Amino acid sequence: MSQEVSAAEEVQFGQDDEQGAGAAEAAVMTQEQERHEAQVREPEFASLSGASEGAVKPSMDLIMDLEVDVCAELGRTVMLVRDLMELHPGSIIELRKVAGEPVDLLANGKLVARGEVVVVDETFGVRVTEIVSRGVRFGGAS
Repeated sequence: MSQEVSAAEEVQFGQDDEQGAGAAEAAVMTQEQERHEAQVREPEFASLSGASEGAVKPSMDLIMDLEVDVCAELGRTVMLVRDLMELHPGSIIELRKVAGEPVDLLANGKLVARGEVVVVDETFGVRVTEIVSRGVRFGGAS
């Protein structure tokens, strides 16, 4: 009798597996149909031109307290790792900038001005001699 129950159970489980597979296939088909039937349209955004009362107006005041990393770049060069590893106190590195040529002033890594090196109370400073044009700042050409 236990063998008969086992055989019956096997037949029932086999039918359940077939029904489960059929249901899974139907679910996949339904998802594919939904994907094909989905309507694609452009998003709609509210107009920003008619600002409501109490809205903050665009102003430079909002960013005046932000910190910006400013760097005066004296010059650059390219070195082999071998030469870099041989550096020691007293080594001289020749830069690709002629003495007296203006130094670059960078704000967050972007060139914003050029100037000359000055000494102010025993510390170095830069006297700005040229503000870099907007095209150079945003276009990358110098």
